[in-house]
Amino acid sequence: MKRLLVLLVSLTLLSFGSDTVNTVVVGITSKSTLRIVGKTNVNTFTCDYDIADLSDPHRIAYHGHGKHVKFDAATLILNNKNFDCGGKAINKDFHKLLRTEEHPYITLELKKLDGDQATPNDFTATVEIEIVDKSNTYEIPVKVDKQADYHVTGSLMVDLNDYGIEPPTKVMGMIKVKDEIDIQFDLYLQHLNKPNR
Repeated sequence: MKRLLVLLVSLTLLSFGSDTVNTVVVGITSKSTLRIVGKTNVNTFTCDYDIADLSDPHRIAYHGHGKHVKFDAATLILNNKNFDCGGKAINKDFHKLLRTEEHPYITLELKKLDGDQATPNDFTATVEIEIVDKSNTYEIPVKVDKQADYHVTGSLMVDLNDYGIEPPTKVMGMIKVKDEIDIQFDLYLQHLNKPNR
């Protein structure tokens, strides 16, 4: 997962003015958060990712022109066991939902990043997400505040049915998890070197 988040936002630290391959080294600070929010018919649950797993610096390669950038083989792996939903029972339910025993990882591949000249803080990231061995591609709106350590925020609603995941029920069917989960990220980045061209 550490690479996905870095890849998703690293280009916001740069000027996108070349078709040649460029590299940059970035890191994600400890005040960042990544979470999955879900709902049942009676309440809401939140599962936070262990941000320490994202702290290693990474060298990122990309190519593009203007505010349109493409990545090659930018695949990242998120370990399901690094999510904490706040208690042993709900963690067990979360891992049952994602079938962690058979499919312990969520794989994400950043395909491209597009910006709008009229709104310089707004970008759209195209990401392919694989859960339980099924893949879907999404366009994720991303906002970047360059005044505060490159603060990057965004969220994505994912329908579990797109992955063939049957939302579980509890208490003889009276409590049911809703079909959609919300993946939310609130990231603070450090630019660790100048881009190499």
